[in-house]
Formats: sequence, structure tokens, C-alpha cells
Amino acid sequence: MKKCLAGLLAFSLVMVAGCGQSTVSQGNDSNTGQPTEKVVLKLGHALPVDHTVDLASKKFAEIVAEKSNGTIEVQVFPSSQLGNEKDMLEQISLGSQDMGVIVAGAYGTIFPKLQISSLVYVYRDMDHALKVMNGEIGKELTDELLKERQIRVLDPFWYYGTRHLTANKPVKTPDDLNGMKIRVPEVAIQKDGLSAMGAAATPVDFNELYTALSTGVVDGEENPVTTIDSSAFYEVQDYLMLTGHIIANFMISISDSVYQKLTPEQQQILMDAAKEAGKYNNEITIAAEEKVVNELKEKGMTIIEPEKEKFMPAGAAVAKKYEDIWGDLYDRIQSVK
Repeated sequence: MKKCLAGLLAFSLVMVAGCGQSTVSQGNDSNTGQPTEKVVLKLGHALPVDHTVDLASKKFAEIVAEKSNGTIEVQVFPSSQLGNEKDMLEQISLGSQDMGVIVAGAYGTIFPKLQISSLVYVYRDMDHALKVMNGEIGKELTDELLKERQIRVLDPFWYYGTRHLTANKPVKTPDDLNGMKIRVPEVAIQKDGLSAMGAAATPVDFNELYTALSTGVVDGEENPVTTIDSSAFYEVQDYLMLTGHIIANFMISISDSVYQKLTPEQQQILMDAAKEAGKYNNEITIAAEEKVVNELKEKGMTIIEPEKEKFMPAGAAVAKKYEDIWGDLYDRIQSVK
């Protein structure tokens, strides 16, 4: 009977680890030599290995290990190994996945108010975005997310990138976009945003986008410059317009049921490490974007500085459509100085 129970326990621990949940194992404190329990947390994200968010996630794991003297281990699972972003959020909410670094717009699939992060021109610039998400409004949103979905945000703003427009003709004003088929992801608020900017917004699966551009199924697309470069869109697009219409961010979060099992000291370690790794992420992502714009120019793209002020009213126009979801949230964000 004892052997059977031991076998069942070992099997249960393997199953828990396989599902992305935390595990606890016995170890020794490096300073005192006394036995300690080691917490192992599994963190997932959707981006490939060595993407800036993957590097930042690994930096987070390093900081946690250092600050906890090795008593907390964060294991990073890139490339949607633990599921796509919506799946991971559902699992974190239920407590069957420990942690995730997930783009803020995806949180809108389970907490509709956070759709606003995918609204065109909701932020004036990076500084504005940081003030909003690190301030009263960001706290309000993350507190509601915690209350409604049991997901605790450790840091609300890891910079993902700024989305810009590409096409085979220059676009400087909304009139230039008239009639142009611009690919957008299958996200309603982004489709609404590009339509309000003047485009014929056309959803196309990302995996089919290069072919769609090369065959003329769509005339252009919009993405962060790092994605434009890594996907070789410069081979089939002549112009890069620095529209900066969406400033996208990740939020690093943990299942509250997992968080509550940690000691206050362990909780603080995770909070501090998330902030420190977030600063690292923002620095390397901004540096990568600046470098890539120059590289795209060298690869033959013409860089256009459009008249952004003529595109920006699109944000307010789309915001009215979603007022039943977020009330006066858009106006409050615009009032942040």
C-alpha cells in the first residue's frame, strides 16, 4: 500500500509539472545548509526564443533566482509551448498555469476593458503609455482584473513595440490610405482602428501575410519594425510609414492562487524582479527598434514621416463605439499629462 501511494504521489507531481503548475521540492539553503523548500514556477509566452521578451523573461528568472538565493526557480516556456495567449490566460485564471508574459490586448479576451490597449492612438507616446499603466488607471485596471479573473499583474508595462504601416506607395495622410487593403490581425478593435484611419482593413492570418503581400491580396500591413524585418516584408513592401498608431505592451502576471501560497518575502521578490526585468526589456526593445529602422532603410525601404496629427482622431472615433465596455476610460487616459 505504501509503495502504491508513493507511486501515485510521484505520478501526480509529474502531471502537475506537465500542466504548467508550480512544484515544490526539497533542497538546502546555500548560506545555512538547512533544508529548504524550493518553489518552481512555470512562465509561458508566445514569442520565439531570443525575442526581446524571451530575453527579458529569462532575465526575470535570473533575478528571482539571485534574490531568493535559489529557493525560487522560474522556468521559461517560449513559443506558445503552454498554449496560445488566450489559452494561457484562461489557465492562469484557473490556477492551472503559474505565470505568463502576455500582450495586453490579449487580456481583453477575458477582461474586455483591456481591449483599449489595442486602440489606435490611445497613447500619445511611450512616456504617456508608461504614465497611464504605471499610474492610477493602470492600477485600477489590474485591480479589477485580479478581482474578476484572479490574475495578479506583477508589472503592467513591458514594451512590445510600436506598430507602423508598410505599403508599396507612400502614405502621408488618411486620404492616401483610401481604398488601400491593409492587413490587420483578426482583432475587431484593430480592424476598426485601421478603418477609421482610412484603410480598407482586411484580416489575414499572419502565416499567410508574406504571400498575400507578394501576390497583391493586400496592399500593405502594419506591425512593429522588428516583425517587419524578421518576416522579410521589406522584400515585398517599398515604404515604411512611421505612423506609430499602436504602442503595444506585455503584462507579466501570476495566478493569484499560486501567489497566495508564497510567503510575503517571496511575493516581494517576484514584484521587484518583474519591475527590474521590465526596465531591461524596455531598454533592449527600444534599442532594437532604433537599429532595425536603419537596417530596413539599408535593405531598400523608403522611410516616410506621415502627418500623424491627421490620423490621430481615429482613436476618439473608435472609442465612442466601445463606450459601453469602458465608459469614460478613453477620456481619462487622454487627460493624463
